[in-house]
Amino acid sequence: MTLEFHTSLRLRRRIERLFACIKHNNGLHRLRLRGLQGAGEQFLLAATARNHKKMAKILAA
Repeated sequence: MTLEFHTSLRLRRRIERLFACIKHNNGLHRLRLRGLQGAGEQFLLAATARNHKKMAKILAA
């Protein structure tokens, strides 16, 4: 394995883990909006909600 491949693999692993956490914690096992655009918008809302929760936790500390 090359260094570039190993770096790419590590990055993909982090991103996939983040997607899995968002899907699991926000109940996105089944999309409620149709089409690619709807799926993107629903995931964007879920990611925004996750960031807001994260910021609230940081500010409360």
